[in-house]
This record gives sequence, C-alpha cells and structure tokens, in this order.
Amino acid sequence: MYGFTLSGPQMLFFSVAHSMPLLVLAIWLAMPTGALWLAQSAAALAWPKYRFLAGVSALSAATFLFALASQAGLLATYDEWSSSEAARTPICLLGLVTTAMLMRESWRALRHSAPFNPPAPAMLQDRTLSTSRTLPHSPAAVYNAFASASVLAAWWGPAGFSNTFEIFEFRPGGQWKFVMHSADGKDYANESVFAALEPAAKVVIEHVAHPHYTLTVTLKPAEQGTHLTWEQTFKDSKTAQGLRPIVEPANEQNLDRLAQALAKNEGAV
Repeated sequence: MYGFTLSGPQMLFFSVAHSMPLLVLAIWLAMPTGALWLAQSAAALAWPKYRFLAGVSALSAATFLFALASQAGLLATYDEWSSSEAARTPICLLGLVTTAMLMRESWRALRHSAPFNPPAPAMLQDRTLSTSRTLPHSPAAVYNAFASASVLAAWWGPAGFSNTFEIFEFRPGGQWKFVMHSADGKDYANESVFAALEPAAKVVIEHVAHPHYTLTVTLKPAEQGTHLTWEQTFKDSKTAQGLRPIVEPANEQNLDRLAQALAKNEGAV
C-alpha cells in the first residue's frame, strides 16, 4: 500500500511506531497517576489554594499531547521519505525513543507531584489565626466596606497605618495591589487576589506576597447586626505560630478601625 518493500525488522519498527500513540494513551490512562491527574485538575479548579496543582496537571497533559504530536509528525515524515531506504529504520527508532522519553518525563512529573490530600481540620486549625466581632451594622454594609476602595483604604491595617492603592479589582480573581505606610514612615508593598466574593456573606483574599496566607471573612446576620469571623490561614504552622504575637493584636486593631469606618459612614448618610 506504501509502494515499497520493508524488511522484517523495518516492518516491526514501522508497525510499532504507527500504533505508539494509542499505546501511549492506553498506558497513561491505565497508570494510577491517571486518577491522580484527574484529582489534581479537579482540585485546582475547585479550590484556589490548590491552584499550584494545575501546573503539574498542565505539564502532564502537555507532555502527553506533545508525544502524540511528535509521533504523528515523525510518521508523516517517514511516509514522505519512504523512498529513501537509508532513512526508514532511523526515523522509526527516533519516533520510538522520543515517545519513550516523553512518557518517562510525564511519569516523573506526576510521581513527584504532591497528591491531592486536603489538609485535615486539625492541621488547618494549627495554621489559622482567627478572631470574631459582632458589629451593629447589616451584612451588606460590612461587605460594602470591603467593596469600596476609598472606605477600605481608610480602615485596612493595624492602628497608625495608611494605604495607597495601585490596583483594586473587586471581583472574583481580581487583583489588589497596594502599599501600606506605617506611622514611622516605612512602606510595605502588598499584593493580593480576591479569590472568592459572596455579597453580604463572604470575602476571601489570597495574599500572594510574603507572607503567603488566605484571609476568609464570613458575615452572618445577628440580632445586634452582623457577626464577622476573620480567619487567616498561613501555608504552614511554623509561620502562623511565629507571626501570632504580631498578627493577633494587629487583626483586632484592624477590626477596631473597620468598626470606626462603618460608624463614620453611617453617620454621614
């Protein structure tokens, strides 16, 4: 059908090379890491804190697709150069070796990636610094104190701090880049992402600059107004416990300033 005659070894190489894409797919799906890849992809989509797994999943998928594409390209080249007797066997061998190497790299990327194991509640508690406050304002009013750049800049941070906002995109996935100015004249650059927003209910902020943490602010209606829960989860317990003496009083001061800003805005209405 190809208009040329292959020797026994060449026919073997040619047949295996043509079937290699299907073989790669079958082996990749049959490996336990296939399930891991699916779990990593789902976790990366469902939980922002596991977003780093998307990189591992993308690497595995890209490697697999590149293996198929390179194999298809080599086979097309083989067919085109089939009239050259000297080129047949080397091209088949090159295709087999390339696919084998890419399969190995895909396997190594998955084998060394972190499996999807959501942190146990006890581990999260060890990494989380939390406080709460009941504010005499509606959940919508408290939420708006986060949504308004001018209001947020007026109360964000411990006592004595002021803020200069550079980027403020109050939407899920939006960027928040700003500089905090201390009373003694020092500047502290900050960069965060609004990971999740639920009007009058929740604000989730990922602090992507050092130190890395996720702040979850939950708002629930209460008899006196709104019960606010402030949970700051760090990447590891060592960082959380090391910063506890600084962060806990700073968070209380932050909520004091929030209460003052809310009272001021309510009085101005």
